[in-house]
This record gives sequence, structure tokens and C-alpha cells, in this order.
Amino acid sequence: MRLLITRPQFDAMPLAARLRELGHEAHLFPVIEIIDRPEAAADLAAHAPPAALAFTSANGARAFARLVARPDVYIRLRVFAVGRQTAEALAEAGWARDMIHVAGGSAASLAEQIAAAEIAGTLLHICGAHHRPLEGAQPVVFYTAQAVQSVPPEIAAALAAGEIDGILFYSPRSVRIFADLCDARNMPAFCLSPAIAAEAEAQGFQARAAASPDDDALCAMI
Repeated sequence: MRLLITRPQFDAMPLAARLRELGHEAHLFPVIEIIDRPEAAADLAAHAPPAALAFTSANGARAFARLVARPDVYIRLRVFAVGRQTAEALAEAGWARDMIHVAGGSAASLAEQIAAAEIAGTLLHICGAHHRPLEGAQPVVFYTAQAVQSVPPEIAAALAAGEIDGILFYSPRSVRIFADLCDARNMPAFCLSPAIAAEAEAQGFQARAAASPDDDALCAMI
């Protein structure tokens, strides 16, 4: 299949390589650009020392590693990751794997895991500007996810010529950004979760949701 990947560049590249190994043709159109907030480190320091940290994206983990001058102060803490990809980014940032609590890939599963942990003290949510509230956690915004404003000419031409067979979506916001930029409704949309598929259906795509919110399940259904 000829597939269009809409996730941010850093994560899109290994996914594209994997899809090509499976025999697909993969094109990149990141509809969101991840931009660090330099003031995030100062915002973090302004909080009382936390008992634990929670991360709802790998982008947050990578931004944390780039912006915090002394991450060793924090990598001794328990850390909660929304899913496996975020956990891998945290391990690369220096956390020991036995300190990383990995949820099932959704915000709901992360909230359940945090509630079961009965954290005594402050929990900080390291997140992006478009985050959803995480119950019991204080947000610290480390990055913004900026929507692109135009479609690359080669992607526009491929869509117009019918040379794209399906689109991969990793967030409801990505669906909305893409739909605002491209008239590609009725196309197959392969979505990471039911919530993303619901947004894609609302925007007029023929949406399917992966059996679980991870790349393995997404690739398996294509």
C-alpha cells in the first residue's frame, strides 16, 4: 500500500522504515512540529520537589532530557509512562527500567496505574501545551505541538493523483489538522486508538482503529 504518515518527524522516520520493510510505500507529512519551551526547566524548578513524574508522550520525555540541566535530580524518582514508546524514551533519558511504570497506552490506563500507586506527595505531569488534564497531577508544559500551515507540493500532487491508499493518524488533533489542509475524505485512515478513529470518522474518513495503541498493532492491521 501507498501510505501517508502524519506523526511528527522524529517518530515518523522509524515507522516509515518499518512499513517499507513490510512491503509498503511510505510517505511523510508531519502535520505537527514539536517545539521545546526553554522556560520549562524554570517552571519545573518552581514546583516543590515531586514524589513522582508522569509522562503522556515520548515527546515530553525527549524534551525533558534536552531542557533539564541536571536530570540526575529527577531520574531517581518513580516515573509513570503512558505506553511503551514513552517508556523507551525515558530509559534513553537515563531512568532505570525498574523505576518506569508502563501503562497500557491510553490516558485512562495511566490514570488507573497512578491511582493504584497511591503516591504520597506531588506528582508532576510533563506534557505538551495541548495536554489533557491528568487527575491528581500538576502539569509542567515542556513543548508545544505546532500545526503546519500548508501541504508540501509533492504530497498535494500525490493526493490529487490518487497515489495515496491510506493515511496513518496518531492523535485526534492530527486528524483535524490534516482535514483542514487536505480534501482527502473517504480515504482509508489507520488510527492508533478508537478515539482517533472516531475523530477520523467524524471528518469523513473510512477509519479503522488498531487493536491496541502501539505500532505493532497498527502495522498489523494495514
